[in-house]
Amino acid sequence: MIHDESESRDAVQLLQAEKARLQQHTGQLLSEGLDEEQLKRALDPFRSFSLQLEEEVQDYERLKRGGTGGAGSGTCSELFNPQRHDDDL
Repeated sequence: MIHDESESRDAVQLLQAEKARLQQHTGQLLSEGLDEEQLKRALDPFRSFSLQLEEEVQDYERLKRGGTGGAGSGTCSELFNPQRHDDDL
């Protein structure tokens, strides 16, 4: 959970780095010839971490603006939706 602006900035930077690493890892796995199912299985843990971190950043921003927060934003339910992740690549 993000508690202050400093943690929020760190989380945003980490999220950007994780997205870049996911793209790099995806390219490497594609060049190794993994099929769609193998690629999904290999990348889901990376996506899970990124989605969790993204949700925490969004929750912090919502709380900072005076809204209600919490883990109910729904992004975790999208974890295994390959269509959503194809746009991130």
